[in-house]
Amino acid sequence: MATPTKTKEDELVTQRNTKTLRSPVNQTHYKRMRSHGDETEFNDNKTLTFGEMKGYVDALSEQLSNNHKKDIEENVTNSLTIITNQLSQLTNRIQSIENSITSLDERVSAVERLSSQNTIANERKIMSNMIKQGKIENVMEITGIYTSRIQAEPNLKQLAVNTIQSFNIPIETEDIVKVSKREIEFTHKSGKTQKETKLLVTFADMDKKIEVMKHKSRIKENVNIFFNIALTPLNSYLMRKAKAMLKGRNIRVTFRDNAIKIKKLDGNDITLVDEDDLKVLENYVASFRNTIDNNMETE
Repeated sequence: MATPTKTKEDELVTQRNTKTLRSPVNQTHYKRMRSHGDETEFNDNKTLTFGEMKGYVDALSEQLSNNHKKDIEENVTNSLTIITNQLSQLTNRIQSIENSITSLDERVSAVERLSSQNTIANERKIMSNMIKQGKIENVMEITGIYTSRIQAEPNLKQLAVNTIQSFNIPIETEDIVKVSKREIEFTHKSGKTQKETKLLVTFADMDKKIEVMKHKSRIKENVNIFFNIALTPLNSYLMRKAKAMLKGRNIRVTFRDNAIKIKKLDGNDITLVDEDDLKVLENYVASFRNTIDNNMETE
């Protein structure tokens, strides 16, 4: 009996029927699998179940995932290190700039101090020359001291100290050698007679005199330094009114002998004691306008 010839289809059916759920590893050498640091060995003849194969694949996936995380962590760490270094360099640059600014401020301050010292030195040099030339004496005249103030403080030296200190000028009793007084009597336009005292203050040290001069008042050609006591509210009002009337005209308004003085072109003074005197000044100012109008008509 002849053996039937197997077709290709029969061979495929046979293979399908004899196939198992197990599959050989198909390697001639031992295989090693690393999972979480452990080594697992498989023999050539050993076959893996589906679950074992899945575990093998999961282990490889986890290993790859861990390696990827490690790479990311290393990259992040390196990036942070670079950023930290750059921030450190930037901080150093900022500190360097701040140091430069501080150094510049110190240099500017030094220049300002030197300039101030030079200014003071020049002032002292000018005053020293004036002292040598006899233009400055070691005596200062204070005006506007009335009898009532002398009665309140009969000690002339203390009175001079108090008066100078009232101008916020630092001075002590020992800075003054002596104080003499001179009585002045004057009559207002209203007919009222009033007395005023001038104090002549002699300083113990010329440097103190110069210091006082630099704080208040001005040097006059007649050598003495004058301090005018603060104007009364009435005098302040009259002064403002007079200056407003004479605005734009080269006419000097001063305060002396306890009154407002306006020097006229003929050399005489207009004295303002009360508001009625403002009419005199107003008429004087009007005379300028009349003169201008008359000149225009003549032309």
